[in-house]
Amino acid sequence: MLANDFFQASYFYRNSQNLSWKVKQLPAVKHLLNFAYSREVDSHKSTLPQLSPRYGRLLNDLGVKGMASTDLTQLSIPGTDVMVSKAWEILNDAKQFYADGSRNRISTATLNQHPEIFLWGANEDLLDLAENYIQLPIFYLGAELKREVSDDSLEGVRCWHIDKEDRRMMKVIIYLNDVDEQGGPFECMSKPLSQTAAKAMNYSSGLVADEVMGRYIPPEYWQACVGPQHSAFIVDTCSIFHRARPPISRDRYSITFHYISQSPLMTYEKIYFGDMPALSPHLTPRQKQCLRRRSQA
Repeated sequence: MLANDFFQASYFYRNSQNLSWKVKQLPAVKHLLNFAYSREVDSHKSTLPQLSPRYGRLLNDLGVKGMASTDLTQLSIPGTDVMVSKAWEILNDAKQFYADGSRNRISTATLNQHPEIFLWGANEDLLDLAENYIQLPIFYLGAELKREVSDDSLEGVRCWHIDKEDRRMMKVIIYLNDVDEQGGPFECMSKPLSQTAAKAMNYSSGLVADEVMGRYIPPEYWQACVGPQHSAFIVDTCSIFHRARPPISRDRYSITFHYISQSPLMTYEKIYFGDMPALSPHLTPRQKQCLRRRSQA
């Protein structure tokens, strides 16, 4: 597919998803969907997977605050060293990047050539954590590898926002270099503060500038997720205000793994099991159930 064809298809896909989301926000439709959602959650409770004991705190923090902090050592997932090594192998090749505003990304096609990265996020402990938090059967949507460029841009995801893909989702953000206050940390607010701000400004979606957010939640309550290389932050970006603070002193390198319910309100992600047939021999039945087919898009 030519580049222009890809971006045109992506444009129409995003527009269709946005239209679907707006329809689902109509009061009558939203009421019916919320009723169905509650029944699905209740029905799924008895089949939730048993959670590894070391992940109990992470689940609790996600539920209360919408964010949990940890690191790769504590997560203790097999293949971590290989995953990080492969990530840097890609990042060190500047030709692999494509520009997205002040953020440089790596294409899905490139990541698909390195299954060690995809498979790390399909670890069953992470799937169990995501399912226990989301409380429904989940899809694992793969990874994003990116470089947040050091500049003074305050556009796009550098503004405050709440993702609208679903009622709950889970992302695992891993820093590949040290990130301090000047290094462009992921920044967020707790669930209670996010709910307070959203209600006060009658927020449903969109981007919020610093000066506007400061009228509702003072900057001293904004939480910068700083940490050394290999810090990890597990967040529900559909429940909390968050942003990528612009790096000042250096670029920020990170990798993010995405998890969402199998019946989301919408999704921009288009990663499919069928795109990576070579993975099949390496996956358990449970892992295969968490990967989308094109018929499920």
